[in-house]
Amino acid sequence: MIAQQRISISIDRTMDLVKALITNDCPFITMSNGSQNEGTIVLHFSPKVRVPRVERITSESPRYERGRAFLDYFKNEVDEDNLMFALDIIESKLLTTRMVSGSIHFQFSEGVIQNIQTKSSMIHSDV
Repeated sequence: MIAQQRISISIDRTMDLVKALITNDCPFITMSNGSQNEGTIVLHFSPKVRVPRVERITSESPRYERGRAFLDYFKNEVDEDNLMFALDIIESKLLTTRMVSGSIHFQFSEGVIQNIQTKSSMIHSDV
């Protein structure tokens, strides 16, 4: 039971990181309009760390103005339905595939997750 609680806590922390990343750093990947809003969120897992490192990869070049970076052809707001749908998919993937080492790539396009790639050297069931 304690191990299950630890897994639940680490997934909750991971989801907090992912949600913050989407809403603060790259809201354009959860918007429903436009064909340019593409990006990837990568969760990197390592054996010594419970909560994975979260990063984003995008092909978009942000425009810098007065110390702020933004993408000039996107509204700075998130489609809440797309965001919740994306977070549900990411959380369900974490619940079904607990990785010890490797990464999961969540590829967004048109505001929704289009593809999920798991790049793993060892998953929990191999231990």
